[in-house]
Amino acid sequence: MTQDRGGRPYARNASDPRPVPAPMSATRAGAVGGAEAGVTAEPGEEAGTVAYGVAAATAVLETLRGLLPLTVAGAAERFAAQGWTPGGRSRSGDGVPTGWGKDGVRASILPFGDGAIDVSFAVWIRDVDASGYFDDLDAVYEEGERVLAAVVRRIERSPLARRLLPTGQEATGEDEYIALRRWDLEGRCLTAGAVQHDGDLPVMVVITLNQPA
Repeated sequence: MTQDRGGRPYARNASDPRPVPAPMSATRAGAVGGAEAGVTAEPGEEAGTVAYGVAAATAVLETLRGLLPLTVAGAAERFAAQGWTPGGRSRSGDGVPTGWGKDGVRASILPFGDGAIDVSFAVWIRDVDASGYFDDLDAVYEEGERVLAAVVRRIERSPLARRLLPTGQEATGEDEYIALRRWDLEGRCLTAGAVQHDGDLPVMVVITLNQPA
């Protein structure tokens, strides 16, 4: 564990293959400030808000419930059916797109060699300052935690809620997570977390579905 320029510890994981979503502009990131960290729109109401991102993510997650087993090709079909478009050059070994986007929301499908798969959505991104780091990292972490709390509330009001079983995991310091909430979703693991993959990378709030090996 190392420390960034703000003195906060982070886990450097250079071998982590997960793509980092495209940085959000300062205007987009700043739009989530406010009474509930800017999460004021109802799901599906306004593209570009955290509320929209959670609604878009949970809509895909609902369709993935019936996909047994979860596969890269199957997940890609569900994204396409929901109006997402392939983004960047991220593709699986057989050429299936693994990076997706919809109205500013970024998602990725990450297969592991043992058969496990992560499907992850970045619903809020705060890019680094002009210095290349965060000038006030504590403030950004606190903002990320406020956004995460609002995201958790929306997940627990979504159509997925009746199928979620809390695991009690809310600890910080797990891998590169700043804070997280975790549920069991019909044998799969659903995590909402504020995360920073490295000291010079954005702070994000992500929703990740993991199918274990």
